[in-house]
Amino acid sequence: METRLVTQAPLEWDAAVDVLVAGSGGAGLTAALVAADAGCRVRVVEKSPLVGGTTGVSGGTVWIANNPHVSEVGVEDSAQDAAAYMRGVSAGTIDDDILNTLVEQGPKLVEYLERVGIRFEPFPSVGPTLDYRFSLPGAKHGGRSLTPVPFELTTLGSWADRIRQGTTAGWVTDKKSYYQNRAYLVRPQDQPPVSELAQGVVGAGSALIGHLLKACLDRGVEVVTDTAVDALVMVEGEVIGARLTGPDGSQMVRAGGTILATGGYEWNEELKRRYLGRPLTHPVSAPVADGDGLMLGLAAGADVQGLGDAWWTPAIDLKGAHSPRGGGTRNIMCRVERGLPHAIIVNRAGRRFVNEATNYYDLPEAFGTHASGTPNLPAWLVLDQQFRDKYPLVGTASDGIAEPDPAWLVQADTLEELAERCGIDPVGLQATVSAFNKYADAGEDPEFGRGSSPWDREWGDPAHRPNPSLGRVERAPFYAVELHAGALGTKGGLRVDGQGSVVSAATGKALPGLYAVGNVSACSVPWGYTGPGATLGPAMTFAMVAARHLTARLPASD
Repeated sequence: METRLVTQAPLEWDAAVDVLVAGSGGAGLTAALVAADAGCRVRVVEKSPLVGGTTGVSGGTVWIANNPHVSEVGVEDSAQDAAAYMRGVSAGTIDDDILNTLVEQGPKLVEYLERVGIRFEPFPSVGPTLDYRFSLPGAKHGGRSLTPVPFELTTLGSWADRIRQGTTAGWVTDKKSYYQNRAYLVRPQDQPPVSELAQGVVGAGSALIGHLLKACLDRGVEVVTDTAVDALVMVEGEVIGARLTGPDGSQMVRAGGTILATGGYEWNEELKRRYLGRPLTHPVSAPVADGDGLMLGLAAGADVQGLGDAWWTPAIDLKGAHSPRGGGTRNIMCRVERGLPHAIIVNRAGRRFVNEATNYYDLPEAFGTHASGTPNLPAWLVLDQQFRDKYPLVGTASDGIAEPDPAWLVQADTLEELAERCGIDPVGLQATVSAFNKYADAGEDPEFGRGSSPWDREWGDPAHRPNPSLGRVERAPFYAVELHAGALGTKGGLRVDGQGSVVSAATGKALPGLYAVGNVSACSVPWGYTGPGATLGPAMTFAMVAARHLTARLPASD
């Protein structure tokens, strides 16, 4: 549906609210909750049948520097360290007002949510929980990433089956124990059954959405699904409402303020061609983030910022072999397995081209760009039977993603046969494996430095010697998984100020009545990934700030 702007208010409105929120992910529901707590009439509009957006299929982790729980895991943090680290991650490009909001308001977000009954737990200060740019000043080893406690779906009543769930919904294990004990190293078939799921208990992003939705419903927030905001109503430079379109047609809704929380544009091929400088072919998000909020803001005259970036990750195409619980995700991250022994990544020439253990945001840079070409796509994760015997394939996989012989897994008795089946140069692959096996024996990778940093070693197998990240690839049968250029979502979008107000391209000042939070906006640390939860932490922080700014400016009700 073409997005456009209504520039003349209708003579009669069909409905009126104080706050209209477009999108029902973590940012949208946080904004709605804060506005409802301020005594406002709030409507959340979700264009899909399910509530939760990409948050619902995510890990549900929020990265909040200097949060109230950081000392519980033995980490010392401060506003000064937080600011230094975020400046470093962005190479100094982050706007001061965005930085100040994240540093000052992030801890207050956690305090607020826990005050209203939404509880979080910190990741441990041991295990693979370092900030992703671990060598920068102000980086911490754990503590900044918080995870929601599990959620009982039955408490939602008729909404229980309307939560978007993905491959992470089964993450109900206490993550402090999970990472301390390296449970992610245990193969799915060796893990105990997740009995909580049968009782309707979910974890990760599904749990976060469940907690937020219940809090919103308890406060009388109106949540409408299968309905899209397809136009903003703007009069004399102020956004005063929106046109909604659903199964019963269109409706004009008067709003004291509108908050866009619609996600990025990773499922919109035209916008990706326009703004991204490198391929993004396999998003791992819910397939509803198509840039509609971005187009609404542009129609209203918004400025944009940081549109050429995404929350990059190498991704695996599930090829229909797995159907997540209503999440609709078609691809999944390749995260844990890249840093474990007995696995390497090669290109079509059979050559390694990157430190495989590199964090998932930075690794896809090695694939190449539209301008320079993509010599390292397609790429393949190659592993042997030792890997299959010891580790899960594709993340934690506690819900059966790594079932035997899925469609996306190629198997062969020899490396030469594996290469032929994948279209890899067999001579190059054999030479690469031979060289890598010598590196594994020595415990050092002179080509790419894999296993030399604390990050690599933490994401490896602590029981493996001499290097937790390096292990020979030698035992048949051999396996390969094609890797693609993926992302958790695009980042950057509508330019906002420190209050979450959308900024006008013409004046450089806030557009009255319009706010944007999450991936539709430029509210996060640009050009980098701070740590686990770097998407949701800023998104929800700005959602709280935007809702408070909006509601404080509404006329007092009678």
